[in-house]
Amino acid sequence: MSLASAQLLVQLPSFEGPLALLLYLIRKEEMDIMDIKIHEITKQYLDYIKMLREMDLEIAGEFIAMAATLIQIKSQMLLPNYDEQGEEITTEDPRKGLAQKLLEYQKFQLVAAELAQRPWLGRDIFIRKSIEQIEVPESEPEIYENIIFELISAFG
Repeated sequence: MSLASAQLLVQLPSFEGPLALLLYLIRKEEMDIMDIKIHEITKQYLDYIKMLREMDLEIAGEFIAMAATLIQIKSQMLLPNYDEQGEEITTEDPRKGLAQKLLEYQKFQLVAAELAQRPWLGRDIFIRKSIEQIEVPESEPEIYENIIFELISAFG
């Protein structure tokens, strides 16, 4: 095997989407979801995207959109808002919406992990149940001439 034909295989953690990567980075840095340090997370997020580009992997647009969201939140946190009179406006934390999405995503991950722990039988694999024998009555069924009137009187 020559050196030119040898390939380097690097295994990276795969992420199902941008929220999975973001949640991974937050957990790795042991941050509170409600108090995300946007500067640190954005830098790590962009580093991950650059690493994907260098490895010639297909980059999903959702990851780049999430990076843009992080940068937008960072700029909103850095720049104060002023009204027409020049007074500073206090707005709610721009991280709040992202934190809510992350909490919701985290709930779905936990539920998915619980479902994955269930046994396969009855979840992914279904067996054919035995057929029970139905006893047929020996007497003839009763036949009604005016079935509609019988049904109306039964409902009454």
